[in-house]
Amino acid sequence: MIENENTWSNAVKTNSQDEFHKKFDSALESLKLEFGKKYPLLINGKEVEAEKTFDVRSPSDTRIILAKFPLATKEQTNQAI
Repeated sequence: MIENENTWSNAVKTNSQDEFHKKFDSALESLKLEFGKKYPLLINGKEVEAEKTFDVRSPSDTRIILAKFPLATKEQTNQAI
């Protein structure tokens, strides 16, 4: 196991669970700001919008939309190849 990683196991070994929880909660709050973000297609290095999107939901709570991804058309798919 890598010793310098901020893991729960290392937090228990060093009796720093409170610090671990604070860092985890802070990271989770930052991540929540990204929930529902809409991502574009990337074709030939350029961002391209799609008419339709699909949602990617949290597997543990399907009410939470993690991101919205474009649903490429056949033409857009061919352009990307």
